[in-house]
Amino acid sequence: MAQIRMRGFASFLDLAGYLKDDFVLIQKAAGNVDSVIRYAKKNYPAKSINIIAHSLGTLIVSLLSPQGIKKTIFTSIINSNTKFVSMGKDFWKTLENIDLLEYAEELGNKTNLIIFKPKQDDVLENKYFDEYERIKNIKYVKVDGEHNFKDPARRKILFTLIRNFLSS
Repeated sequence: MAQIRMRGFASFLDLAGYLKDDFVLIQKAAGNVDSVIRYAKKNYPAKSINIIAHSLGTLIVSLLSPQGIKKTIFTSIINSNTKFVSMGKDFWKTLENIDLLEYAEELGNKTNLIIFKPKQDDVLENKYFDEYERIKNIKYVKVDGEHNFKDPARRKILFTLIRNFLSS
């Protein structure tokens, strides 16, 4: 965290608890992310803005599709077919007609986007992810780890990959 602060602005948003049965909460979360981005642009205009989003955060950032982001990192992105997502069925029903691949491609046209997909995801079944890999302007990397990268050794590898991407 100290290294990040020395380079400029850093903000961490925890979206835990947003997975409810109401799309309004997703809109609220997107508004929170947008507020942080606007704050960073206003108060740190000479700094590059990068986003790291995890799980539900990848959906929020995809839907928000912000401008002026240098690099975006997604970890544990949700399935590209929202009709298939098996958790919070009522919540996902509100999203089932959203084409997440289209949103990801649009975001990839605006920012340097990389997706780190955990090979041993213990939250999302391993279906409907390869479609992300086929989007030309997105880097897609499968890495060892479960959804939340609880294993310290695997988490360390993920963090190294993230640092390397951000410094490239």
